Amino acid sequence: MATIKKHIFTIGIAVLALALVIYGFNTFYPDPTQECYPKMYSNDKSSCTNGGGEWITSDGRWKMEEGMEYCDYNKKCNPVREKYSRNLALISYIIGIALLLYGIKGKKIAEQTTAGFVGGALLIMVYGTISYWTHLGDQLRFFVVLALFGFLIWIGNKYKDYFK
Repeated sequence: MATIKKHIFTIGIAVLALALVIYGFNTFYPDPTQECYPKMYSNDKSSCTNGGGEWITSDGRWKMEEGMEYCDYNKKCNPVREKYSRNLALISYIIGIALLLYGIKGKKIAEQTTAGFVGGALLIMVYGTISYWTHLGDQLRFFVVLALFGFLIWIGNKYKDYFK
């Protein structure tokens, strides 16, 4: 029963570490694209284009029926979102690596706490990767996953005594 309690405690720390980082970003580094997209979506071509949007009448394969046309603000807002997502990913990696190393090297804290830090660190780095994922091409996605995979293998081998 004590092992189950340790695992639940560890998972709790990991999930709360991730929640802390997410709400920290929302509080201290909010998503600027909320300001980029208009408060009220445009339902006509002139207000759409005046607001910086692109009026979509076709999806590339066929012309849309009347009333199915819409305003797309992605061309205007994607560059803003990409920069924000990149910064979020980099900050997440820094926080994740620091928490991972503290979790592995923390000698004066309980085993379930250090395991929670390690789990939280991994979740935070995954969160950062996911936030930037849509802005990466396939080759860059491969190299990001390869780098993270290699980093974890290196950490696992360097600190193998921690995982015993």
